[in-house]
Amino acid sequence: MALVTLAFRRADVARLPAGSGFLVPPRDGRRIKASTFASNKWGWIAEADPDVFVLRTSIGRYGDEADLRRDDDELVRMSLEDLGAAVGLAATPLESRVTRWDRGLPQYPVGHLDRVARVRAQVAALPGLRVCAPPTTASASRRASPARAGRPRSCSPPCRPCPRAPPSRGDNRDHD
Repeated sequence: MALVTLAFRRADVARLPAGSGFLVPPRDGRRIKASTFASNKWGWIAEADPDVFVLRTSIGRYGDEADLRRDDDELVRMSLEDLGAAVGLAATPLESRVTRWDRGLPQYPVGHLDRVARVRAQVAALPGLRVCAPPTTASASRRASPARAGRPRSCSPPCRPCPRAPPSRGDNRDHD
């Protein structure tokens, strides 16, 4: 996956749709799979410079990583083309940055949740064994609070409170 972060003059993107961004289904034939209007989604970004609007696109789909072999300038160009087609964006960015996450962000295939449920059921039958993992869906990250940041979100079976955890870390479990 590659994230293409683009900064624009806010006045140049005033006609973007309201909201925090959009998803792009594969059947649309675009190379971006999503766009996040970061300045709308996270207030601290908008507050940092009220005259600048930051957005981000994601490129790279499960099983199709050919575009990720392109250079950064090409990924920026592709993002701008797809944003133009999707939401009419025609502005030139003030700045751009491409961040690559080569095999760094899992994209779960159909049936993943059923597979996870089977593993958890089998682990639950083995006393003393725990499996800790990050969220299994994108929506799980929306439920995570800052107090939970940096530790796994689900354990099977549930972990007990950690007696070594400092009180400032809330309800930490027996893993880091």
